[in-house]
Amino acid sequence: MMATPSENDFAIEFFRRYAQYGEVVRFIYRVDIFAPLAKSVKDNTVKNETKKRKANKRIMVLSSFRMLLIKRGPLKGKKVTKNIHLYDLHEIKSPDQNSAVFLFRGLHANKSIEMKSGQMPTIIQTIRMLYKTITTGYSSLAKMKLEIDPSSLLPVQKESYPDKTANGFVFLYKAQSAYFTTKVSVELLNYVEDQISFDEGWERCGQNPAALTIDNNPLRYHPKTIELDRIPGIIRKKQLSFPLPPVAAALRHNTYFQALRLCNVQKLKDMILLVANIIRHNQTLSRLDLVNLGASRFFLSLGDMLRDNTNHCIQYISLAGSKIDNTGMLAISIALEKFRHVLKGLNLSNCGISGKRIEILMNAFRRNYAMSIGIEELNLSLNKFDTTSSKVIENWLFEAKEFSHLQKLKLASCNINMTAVTRAFRSLKYLQVLNISGNKLDQGSVELLCVAIDESHTMNHLNVSSCSLKAPLIQKIAGAVCQNRSLSNVHLEISYNQCSTKSAGHVAEAFKKGNNLHTLKFRGYKWKPEGLILLLKTLAKKRSLDTLILDGSCRKTPTGNNELARALFLTLKNTPSLRALSLCNGFDRIIPEFAEKMCKNQTLLELAVEGNRLKDSGAYKLAEMLRMNSTLMLLKCDNNEIGLNGWKSLRLSFEMNKTLVHFPYPWNDLQRALSNSSVSTQEHLKRVLSRLQHDVFTNSNRKERKYAFIEEQTIYIPPSSVEPLPSIPQHLEFLQKEAQQQFEEKQLYWMVNDTSDQMTEATTDAVDDDDYGSWVDPFADDFDIEAFMAAKPTTPVPRPGAPII
Repeated sequence: MMATPSENDFAIEFFRRYAQYGEVVRFIYRVDIFAPLAKSVKDNTVKNETKKRKANKRIMVLSSFRMLLIKRGPLKGKKVTKNIHLYDLHEIKSPDQNSAVFLFRGLHANKSIEMKSGQMPTIIQTIRMLYKTITTGYSSLAKMKLEIDPSSLLPVQKESYPDKTANGFVFLYKAQSAYFTTKVSVELLNYVEDQISFDEGWERCGQNPAALTIDNNPLRYHPKTIELDRIPGIIRKKQLSFPLPPVAAALRHNTYFQALRLCNVQKLKDMILLVANIIRHNQTLSRLDLVNLGASRFFLSLGDMLRDNTNHCIQYISLAGSKIDNTGMLAISIALEKFRHVLKGLNLSNCGISGKRIEILMNAFRRNYAMSIGIEELNLSLNKFDTTSSKVIENWLFEAKEFSHLQKLKLASCNINMTAVTRAFRSLKYLQVLNISGNKLDQGSVELLCVAIDESHTMNHLNVSSCSLKAPLIQKIAGAVCQNRSLSNVHLEISYNQCSTKSAGHVAEAFKKGNNLHTLKFRGYKWKPEGLILLLKTLAKKRSLDTLILDGSCRKTPTGNNELARALFLTLKNTPSLRALSLCNGFDRIIPEFAEKMCKNQTLLELAVEGNRLKDSGAYKLAEMLRMNSTLMLLKCDNNEIGLNGWKSLRLSFEMNKTLVHFPYPWNDLQRALSNSSVSTQEHLKRVLSRLQHDVFTNSNRKERKYAFIEEQTIYIPPSSVEPLPSIPQHLEFLQKEAQQQFEEKQLYWMVNDTSDQMTEATTDAVDDDDYGSWVDPFADDFDIEAFMAAKPTTPVPRPGAPII
């Protein structure tokens, strides 16, 4: 029987309160409800006693997410007697064609409804169809059960989301928000829509990052990535804030997003539990970034969930800056041991790994050599290793030898014993990037490193900055790199070592041979002009040199400044391949003269002159350069104490310059000027800088370039398909068994945190995150939905089971 117009209007009016979830009336049925008989429910039988009970007439309304039972009052009024979200539907039992028993969980746990209707097969079909749309991708264990004769079930159409945005993420997010009775975040929906628009553009441009630009300004874009920290409202108890459990619940089975990122959020430590719940179920994510979260005590849950999900596709994990204690490291290591596919990258930089923790990690690598030899990128920088830690890393590298696929190895500032580790580098035949900066290199370790460089056919990025290297050792390393004809486009960083102007000849000598140098970073030496001139004369012969960074390498002297400016100009003239030059900090006496000569330069594309105290007079010189120069695309000149007149000169230069397309905002100079000027001057300066930025934005430049002085904005997203684990040689199988035995012997010892290395939690501004601490899975047996609902902040949205209208 169809519903009357008044009944239909009542249902429509009731569902207006759920408009933010997109809920509308889908189906209305007339049913008879009986008081439940515990025994009849338990035995799955409807006894003759049921026929004697009085039937309560109800109107059953089904919306996108919920089931309502409406009762007529004595004065023809109407009220809602049951308001149940379909996620709380646990089981349907149907002993015959006209009756059914519905059992519930969650808020309605241990409750049931016994119902009769001539349309019962259609009602069950409708509920199954609606339930299917909000549980697509869920495991069979999480879905409701059916205890019904299969032959009596009407067919259900193929699952399809009413809103297919991001493979149904938006639809499921609204369904979960309706379940938790929390508001839907418009900011989140806008973010997802913007991400999808960029994804479509990414596909149209052939997945070329350079094509995703606005007037040569590269966009910060990561394909099919959800970056939770970028969404307004991620910080709770602030304006625009929104609850996170519905977001996490919607991501558990989502098949659209391939990367999940949460970075630099210190006030949501318990959110790792939400991420862990996503990892527990998701089979599409290929990259996971949990960066700088400062929540060590929750990584145990993350490791456990990663271990339990044997069908996940995660191939890159970054936990950089997030402190991990022993138990957390043990759980993560066990998860790594259980990997069934190749792990492409692992970033554990600045995670407080030392002593036992590196032993735990390396033991896991040895317990699953098929996983660890497949790692292409490993970053353990900014941790503190002792002699034992250095030894276990050396053992793993040495044992893997030529079977390792390692391409990027970063061990910066980790106090590692370089003599022990460098001997293993020569066996890494795929190694391209090696960063060992901040560790002391002595004569022996440099000799071993040079052997590895000489034998390498792939190493094109080497960073040995702050390694206490003197000139002869710098010469050895630079010479080994430049003279290896198998290497090309080499990036060499040798900054902040122990080398004076007197040793300039030794350093310059290393660059005389070879033409494979692409980038040289030579910071922090404070040489006299004559030392830099000697170096520049050697570099001027490098036909492949693209980027030269000399920040902080010039000592202020009364003489030699004009000569150095001329040497810089001649280096550019004789090296047309040189497209990026950085002269920050200490070049204030050279920049004005150099800027005059740069007017005629037609090769340089990027120039950085920050931190040189150029003031207004120096800004005038830069403005004159921009008037005449038609090639430069990027200029960085902040922190030069430039005032209003200097910025006006630079702004006027854009009346002539139409090719500069990058001019980073001078925040430091602006802050200094605003603190020392009148209100009228401040307003004038803001207008000048605003107009300057507008002029830069409207410029255009047809030259394409991957900028050296703009931070890389793209990240590697592994493909959704995984690579199977490679086979391992017999000697590694033997070592694998040995590591397993060591794990069994030391597991209890490793679980105890180091007393000498206790990590402190990041402080918060009295933010209570207990609301999320108990939330794991609304379908799990241990999930207390009532406790969650009682603890969470009140919202204007009514809770399921709302009072009578």
